[in-house]
Amino acid sequence: MPDENGQPPPVEQLSRLPGNLPEKTLFPRPPASFSPTEDLPVPVARLEGVRRIGIQGVSCIQPTLEKLLVGVHFFVMNSKSSRGPSPRANSPGVQRGKNRNARDQRGFTPIELRIVTVIVAILAGIAGVQFRGIQVKAHLTSVVADGRILFHGLEEFHTINYQYPNATSNPAFDLVTFEPLRTMVGYQGSINSRLVNGQADAYDSPDDQGPNQEWWVQMTLLIEPSFQVVIAVSDNVPLNPGVWMQGVYTFENGVMIAGPGM
Repeated sequence: MPDENGQPPPVEQLSRLPGNLPEKTLFPRPPASFSPTEDLPVPVARLEGVRRIGIQGVSCIQPTLEKLLVGVHFFVMNSKSSRGPSPRANSPGVQRGKNRNARDQRGFTPIELRIVTVIVAILAGIAGVQFRGIQVKAHLTSVVADGRILFHGLEEFHTINYQYPNATSNPAFDLVTFEPLRTMVGYQGSINSRLVNGQADAYDSPDDQGPNQEWWVQMTLLIEPSFQVVIAVSDNVPLNPGVWMQGVYTFENGVMIAGPGM
């Protein structure tokens, strides 16, 4: 409503006015005696005139805009609900994408699962064999290294006593503790933990070179019994009889595969 001086209400109050009021009620014409150029300063008068013209223009087109927006909304909603699938939805590319998505959602088929299981089993078998080979090699390397310590212990025993330990009489060689080497020459090896039954298989000190002037000891690898390690200064080793052997030798299934001179 216009104020007591006949001026239109501010713009912020127009939004709170009823929308069905006649235009003349919202925007009354100013008195005939009102002149912007005479009653207000020039800048204020120009702003006031522009404000009145803008408000009157908006009030005239507001109902039309509202009807247009309602019509557009109604048309869009009806077109979405009434139209069928677009031609592109049935194109081969879209169908392939739908099929791919459906396959991804339903998971693997039984055949695919069997193929994957077989592949995983093959890879696991290969990895297991390789890991087993690494373990066997590590144990064998450890036994050979400890065998060299045992070899030098027996040679030191011979240097002190002018003979090697006897197989049966005192001081007899013990297949488990490797005495008398630990007591007499300070042998500190731990080869037993990697041998079958935790001990050497056999020891002998043949006399064909003189009393206790040669010796050999044979042991089997615990992790892989097909490997044997022979430590010897003798030509009477059962795995290689008649051949002089001096040092640490490795056999696989009775065949020598490593040792001095090989």
